[in-house]
Amino acid sequence: MMRNGQLRMKLNLVVILSGIFLAFSCNQGLDNRLDQSVNTSDTAQLNNMKPDKSIQSVEDIQEAYSAVVKQIGVGALDSVSFEYSCGNGERSGRVIYYSQDGDLRLIVHRFAEYSHYSAEEQYFVRDSTLFFTFLKEISWSFEDGPEGSVRDNITERRTYVLDQEPVKCLEKKYVIRSQIKDNPRPESLPNKEVGCTSSALLIKKYPQLVQHHRQAPASGCLEVD
Repeated sequence: MMRNGQLRMKLNLVVILSGIFLAFSCNQGLDNRLDQSVNTSDTAQLNNMKPDKSIQSVEDIQEAYSAVVKQIGVGALDSVSFEYSCGNGERSGRVIYYSQDGDLRLIVHRFAEYSHYSAEEQYFVRDSTLFFTFLKEISWSFEDGPEGSVRDNITERRTYVLDQEPVKCLEKKYVIRSQIKDNPRPESLPNKEVGCTSSALLIKKYPQLVQHHRQAPASGCLEVD
């Protein structure tokens, strides 16, 4: 039973990794546009992009997010990473930093805890300032059905950030069942505007992760509140 759980955790992490840039926005139209694959012909456009402008509105955040997604899609950003493990079945994960000419653009933190929970956090940055966060959490359990049937309870949270404060927070929740073929497509599900209490907690993690941009934690465990 434990081996099945560990295998399921690994599969969940693969699914998270493959879907890093799938669904975002305050409306379904923008979700669909950003879900499309970035064509390599966009490289020339990226090379001719105007200098970064200051981010002062939700619309500016959407534009800045889209630019980072395109840069990732064509391999225009440099990256460094480190892995960590807190031991005893506690949290273990990986942190990846994406930069352009030495300027941090994106932090991705993937981790798992106690076999039945995994998550991915994304922090989008411009001029050393956080402007958007994305959180995807997966908790799973066995359920009735064929042997090994599993239920994934998934929550996604998107947060627009201005002046280090959340100004708009979106959430979607859905369930994926291993024994069902017609599971919902996450990118087709609408976001719901919610309060920003949980998002504020995620924003507090950002400075701690920035501290490790140049040097991994001294211990084997990454301590983030």
